Amino acid sequence: MKKYILICEIGPIYDFVTHSRKTIDFWSASFIFSYFMSKAANVISDNKGKIFRPWLEGDPLFTGKGKVTCGSVPDQIFALIDKDDKENIEKGLKEVVEKTINEIAKEVESINEIKKENVKINRREIKNFLNFFYIFHEREKEELDYKELLKAEEKIKMRSFLRPFSQISDSRYIPKWKKCSLCGDREKVYSKQVDKTAEEYYRKEHFCSVCILKRFLPKVIENLVKNIDKKPHYQSTSDIAAIPIKKRLEEFEKSSWNTDELKELKERYDNLRNEYIKEFIDSNIEDGRCFFETSLKKQPSDFRKSFKELKCNKNHVSLKWLERPFYSIVYMDGDNLGKTLKKESDDFSKKINDISKNLSTFSNNVNGIISKHNGQLIYAGGDDVAFIIHPEYLIGCLKELTDTYKILMEDVSESLTLSAGVAISYHKYPLSETIRVANNMLSENAKIFNLPNKNATAISLIKGHTEKFNFVFSNDNLESLKNLNDMLLKSDVSRTTPYRIYESLEILKNINKSYMENYLYSIIKGTRGASKEDEAIRGIVKILMKFEIPDAENMVNALLFARFLAGEK
Repeated sequence: MKKYILICEIGPIYDFVTHSRKTIDFWSASFIFSYFMSKAANVISDNKGKIFRPWLEGDPLFTGKGKVTCGSVPDQIFALIDKDDKENIEKGLKEVVEKTINEIAKEVESINEIKKENVKINRREIKNFLNFFYIFHEREKEELDYKELLKAEEKIKMRSFLRPFSQISDSRYIPKWKKCSLCGDREKVYSKQVDKTAEEYYRKEHFCSVCILKRFLPKVIENLVKNIDKKPHYQSTSDIAAIPIKKRLEEFEKSSWNTDELKELKERYDNLRNEYIKEFIDSNIEDGRCFFETSLKKQPSDFRKSFKELKCNKNHVSLKWLERPFYSIVYMDGDNLGKTLKKESDDFSKKINDISKNLSTFSNNVNGIISKHNGQLIYAGGDDVAFIIHPEYLIGCLKELTDTYKILMEDVSESLTLSAGVAISYHKYPLSETIRVANNMLSENAKIFNLPNKNATAISLIKGHTEKFNFVFSNDNLESLKNLNDMLLKSDVSRTTPYRIYESLEILKNINKSYMENYLYSIIKGTRGASKEDEAIRGIVKILMKFEIPDAENMVNALLFARFLAGEK
């Protein structure tokens, strides 16, 4: 009997995800593709196909057991099937996209505010946007081996270049005011008023038939996935930026605002929220934007003044972020997986199953780790992870994730590690651009650092449209970066020191390592207010030198980043 390798794939994920304006768009965009693939996986499994990559037996989105927190089924599925089952599987795969599109669209159309406007979502437009495809590769051998898998992967790669093309005539020209606010390409089918303060054109957000799904999915997701963990915990980038402040307010609330100064703070906090609700129609009283909104009168400044003056808040971590609203996007991906599979093995099937099981265990643990560090998981499928987190909790979260992955995979190969790309930006900086930068930091920096081992993190800090710097380092130095931040917090080194070192960058680039250490030491010690304790300064220099690879600029940028985390003193 003929046997086949089936590979099915969906796209364009990157395009859909990057056209996001809010964190709920980012979360929903990833979830929608994962939901489609879970339905495809059900078709394969229900028709006796054996899925070997990813390992889905413990996946809550696929099995319907356990809590679903995000998209968890990746964009590629690999399965082994027999000839007798091929016809039924192919028939099911041909129908699954249309059925799933209709299922999601019907739920979104039933939302009261959309139903009231009699919105009709164009299913054909969604189908034309999605690119779901698959191949069947006839196996030459009974047992699966790497060479056979490679041949199948070449076929799916070739198939991915083929795409049905829909001609758009001149009569389909869409004027700017009718275009979707998210993608900027397709015609709007629904508009939603956002606030009262913007210019007329910007008072409304417009949604096409494709993008309306990701904005409104959280409102109907419980009807589609019964075991869903409600919705994304943070609705916007401002919510992420406000996490340290909100956590502090939660502590005060638990104490019932039990002092006069806390009661005054609560009054100003309530005034701030009430003013925010008046000004913004699409509002949520928990929205972090109210802490930073410049269009409000004086409520934000009154609140911040009270917050700063609290005696119990002296040196508290929330103070350094009160007027610096930033958020981080993180993409992570496993290293050397293909290389490990390529190595000769007596039992390739067992090897790939073991790896798939370990990856499944890791992805099932990811949400707990990220939630512990106050982040929002966007996607976790195998060795691919995406999440949003406040910069304050970033390094600790990355350390725990990379350590967990390494421990789970070390029995298979010590070369199986996890690399990360990070973009940190101001809360009003376009989310779509931050996503793009994070993705590039992973693929174009972390993945080419320390070859062939990789195991790296690359960070881009975007402080404004003109101020931006990048650096990359081995994950072995994550703890060192945290220590550098702690040392800057405890020391009396001036906040201008990193900038003075940056001014000496050309000198640092042209001296050897031993001279560099002494030069850094002399600059730090000579800075106004610097500690005279030689050992403390030597400790800072010693850590800095760990970031000297690939060059001196990388090291200086690591110091600037640590200074950013430490806050202004």
